[in-house]
Amino acid sequence: MKYAAGFAGVCLALLCSVADAGGWADGLFNELRHDFGNIPHGADVRCNFVITNTTGQPIRIAGMKRSCGCTQITLDDKVVLDQNIQVASVAQVLAPGQQATIGVVLDTVKFLGNKAAEVFVTFDYPSLAEVRLTVSSFIRQDIVFNPAAIQFGSLSRGQEVAKELDIEYAGQLNWQIQGVMYANSHLNVTYDEMYRKPGQVGYKLKVTVKPTAPPGSLRELMVVETNDPGATKIPVLIDGQIQSDLVVTPSNLNLGSVRAGESAARQILLRAKKPFAITKVEGADAAFQVEKPPGKQAFHKLTVRFTAPDQAGPRECTFRIETDLADQTAAELKATVQVVR
Repeated sequence: MKYAAGFAGVCLALLCSVADAGGWADGLFNELRHDFGNIPHGADVRCNFVITNTTGQPIRIAGMKRSCGCTQITLDDKVVLDQNIQVASVAQVLAPGQQATIGVVLDTVKFLGNKAAEVFVTFDYPSLAEVRLTVSSFIRQDIVFNPAAIQFGSLSRGQEVAKELDIEYAGQLNWQIQGVMYANSHLNVTYDEMYRKPGQVGYKLKVTVKPTAPPGSLRELMVVETNDPGATKIPVLIDGQIQSDLVVTPSNLNLGSVRAGESAARQILLRAKKPFAITKVEGADAAFQVEKPPGKQAFHKLTVRFTAPDQAGPRECTFRIETDLADQTAAELKATVQVVR
């Protein structure tokens, strides 16, 4: 009996330690649940769960899985789970204060009515933990988007490009769009009624990217306001990428595993539309070094070298590469590595 009681106590202690291990990671997320509310059939809707490393030490995302094929999951805009992948291994290190974004895209084409899904995020450093994220929605059949979202794709900086989206309603309500809300001053949005007949209404939205839009990700959640009591605000996704004049490839460099006391090196490419010189490379971690080539050309090869210290664990460094280009003078490069013994 004493043995049984002792064994039960050990099991209880282990269970408590596992529960505690899971709790430390929950607090890193900006939210654990997201409700899309009422959304149109066929709409491209997504939300972001932001992870902020507030632990004071490096953490590592080890893997992800999901409960439903109705979602596509991204990590910092890279797809990790889609219709063909249900479980994925990930090895992304976040330094203290660094953030990562898990994006959840909901399939509103194959499903109608109430829909919920869960995403499980596993951490393996500094200790094992699993965080459950939940998304929910009600997909309406009487409101349809075509196409699913405003997708600009890849744009050159300084371009003015327009895309259109049709919103159609089928029902008894005298349905109307009453306004559009968006925060990005580099966009211009208009809408016009295409047709109105008994039980059917159609509108066309036109979104234009202005030439003033800066380089980087173009992601905006525009809100269409209607007189529908069941869906007064309808989200419309605007997505695209405005290319910089200065491009670094890859922008996230993984040096793999390096034993303590040894070195590893990889090359990156830096290119622009016209010849340029690299004037300065700055980074906060002395274990990383960047060897920059001299001269002025439109295409540079740089070598990133890492010399592993004695302490095992994940390391990373973000470099700022400055140039003599007039408009786009700098680029950022993030290098990660795992030090092993």
